[in-house]
Amino acid sequence: MQQKAPRDDSTPEESASSLEQLQAQVRELRAELRAREETEQRLRRQLDELADFVENAAEGLHRVGRDGTILWANRAELNLLGYEPHEYIGRNITEFHADRPVIDDILGKLTKGEVLRDQPARLVCKDGSIRDVLIHSSVRFEGERFVHTRCFTRDVTHRRQAEQALRENEKRYRALMQQSPWSVQVFAPDGRTVSVNQAWVDLWGVTFEQVADYNILQDPQLEAKGIRPCIVRAFAGETVQIPPIAYDPNATLPGRTRHAEPVRWVSATAYPVKNDAGELTEVVLIHNDITARRQAEAALRTSEVRFRLLADTIPQLAWMAEADGNITWYNRGWYEYTGTTLEQMQGWGWQSVHDPEILPEVLRKWRESIATGQPFEMVFPLRGADGRFRPFLTRVNPLRNDEGVILNWFGTNTDVSEIKAMEQALRDADRRKDEFLATLAHELRNPLAPIRTSLQILRMPRIDAAAAQQTREVIERQVNHLVRLVDDLLDVSRVMSGKITLKKETVELASVVAQAVETAQPLIEARRHRLEISLPEDALPVHGDPVRLAQVIGNVLVNAAKYTESEGHIRLSARKVGNRALLSVSDDGIGIAPDMLPHVFELFAQAEHGTKRAQGGLGIGLTLARNLAELHGGTLDARSEGLGKGSEFTLSLPLVETAAEQSSRAPSDAQTAVSAGHRLMVVDDNADAAESLAMLLRLQGHDVDVAFDGESALEIVKARQPELVFLDIGMPGLDGYEVARRIRALPEGGKTVIAALSGWGQSEDRKRSAAAGFDHHLVKPPELNQVEEIVAGLGSR
Repeated sequence: MQQKAPRDDSTPEESASSLEQLQAQVRELRAELRAREETEQRLRRQLDELADFVENAAEGLHRVGRDGTILWANRAELNLLGYEPHEYIGRNITEFHADRPVIDDILGKLTKGEVLRDQPARLVCKDGSIRDVLIHSSVRFEGERFVHTRCFTRDVTHRRQAEQALRENEKRYRALMQQSPWSVQVFAPDGRTVSVNQAWVDLWGVTFEQVADYNILQDPQLEAKGIRPCIVRAFAGETVQIPPIAYDPNATLPGRTRHAEPVRWVSATAYPVKNDAGELTEVVLIHNDITARRQAEAALRTSEVRFRLLADTIPQLAWMAEADGNITWYNRGWYEYTGTTLEQMQGWGWQSVHDPEILPEVLRKWRESIATGQPFEMVFPLRGADGRFRPFLTRVNPLRNDEGVILNWFGTNTDVSEIKAMEQALRDADRRKDEFLATLAHELRNPLAPIRTSLQILRMPRIDAAAAQQTREVIERQVNHLVRLVDDLLDVSRVMSGKITLKKETVELASVVAQAVETAQPLIEARRHRLEISLPEDALPVHGDPVRLAQVIGNVLVNAAKYTESEGHIRLSARKVGNRALLSVSDDGIGIAPDMLPHVFELFAQAEHGTKRAQGGLGIGLTLARNLAELHGGTLDARSEGLGKGSEFTLSLPLVETAAEQSSRAPSDAQTAVSAGHRLMVVDDNADAAESLAMLLRLQGHDVDVAFDGESALEIVKARQPELVFLDIGMPGLDGYEVARRIRALPEGGKTVIAALSGWGQSEDRKRSAAAGFDHHLVKPPELNQVEEIVAGLGSR
């Protein structure tokens, strides 16, 4: 059904009015729409501005869902961590936290609705670095529904680094302060002590707790020390150097000092510390303990005095020169020797005491040392105050600073006159040694030649008994001569080294002379000399070793016989002078040259005694004689009028106060008889020596075994058990010492008598053989009577 249009019964006026009202409403509606549109545009602009503000905010912003998923993040958040939106948004927030417990705790608190303010956390950046942040976060709820969290992330990495740096600086400052070698005391602006370091505690001997109330501005002693103005200036803001002052720690500060010294010297510097506004915050007082320096300065002054005392008392001449060689100081010895003055010697005045012929070379070498900086050393003569030149060894060394620059030269001149004389003496001794070696070779060849010839004679098949006896006598004489040569060498060695032992007793000098004459008689008779002996009727008792005294007189007699032409005259006389006995031996022989006379008693001094050389000997007889005489408290002197005028030797010995009669000693049974029938053994690696001694013992009726080495000897000892073993010490392999020890270790080894055969017979050698188990010690070649005495002793055992 069609609806009919309403009927308009209104008048035109009414219609016109309605139309105007409608138009007005339309206009209002349009105005309202425009206003609403403007409001919407303003809101959109505000939203855009807000979104832009949030997006470009300086701090990081992000939203996180209930499960931890990142829903949104602004540019600052992304830039902070270095991610693009697609790399960050949509991932779980826990992936970006360096500490999982921390983010778990944060999410737990947010789930409970807590608001987090300045929550510290550490986020992992895309490049792997860690950023320290503070998180401000809250949860948005719609009703009770958890929508998301809103998180603000503030980067505090630089602040944390600054704080860490500050802590490190504080730590370094404290370490530096505590480890500083200088004493440091810090004061507040009002003068109170706020801190001290360990060096301060060590210096003053008190702790910080003991001086916590100490106020430097209220210390009355500062006024007395005159340093209060310096302290006041420091607290007024001025850096002040405080002069060195002697402090008494006990009087200056409370408590006890741990220092042994009651006073210590200290210098100090006060440093004011101000803030940026220029306000004083503290005053730092740094003390420098200069006690050691003061002591060193005092020691240096003392050392200077000692140096000058030493320089003036040393036996050398000493002087100092500047770097250019200009001498500025001499010691007292220089002036005393040269007889000059400082004015005469200034600069290069020292040239006046030099030998003009050698001076140019001295100057050349000295200038060369100055130019190169090398030490100078040279021997040259210097003229003394008496006008004579003496040789001096001059040494000059540069004295340099730490940079190596020469500051001065120090020189010494050492008188080497005696050294030069000693060098000449050594050259003379060396020459005499060579002559001795040549003489020794000659003396050894002399007896060896007839021995060799005699041995060849004995090998001849048709030699008769008389010839054989004569030949054996030749061998015996020459062997005895060799033994005497070796004995002389050993004796002089012992005497010169002080190792000879004298067996002193009171003895009549006449008996000693008789022994000496008996020793020298064969040579005197061989040269057909006439010996005249003149002894006083009164006894001349002396205290000494009869054997050694006879050796002294015998050596002098032999010397006279050797240096006197055949059929000469030798006179021996003795007399008493005061409390001494004087015995002289004079001859009419070849005499002694004046230049040789001072050297006749020197070792190896055998030389040209006139026109002919010595008639045999090693040139050690007189040396040995004089030394033996001196060991008896006596002297032995020589005198000669010159070549061809003979010589005289005088022995002086102290007499004993009372003459003791010497009881004659009858030969013991051991010396006159030899027990026979003993089981003996000889051990020696020298087969000839072993067999000859064994043959001698067999001829006396003994049963003798022979071994040439230690191992064989031990086997024989075990099998045969000899009563007596003559055992060579110096065998190769198992030596005599070890063989003796092993014999003593055998069950019956303690019963065996062991006699050592050795080329050495000093006291140390005898002690060593006794320690190894030897009963006797024989020096090679052994004397027959000694061998017989040891064998005879077996009967008493």
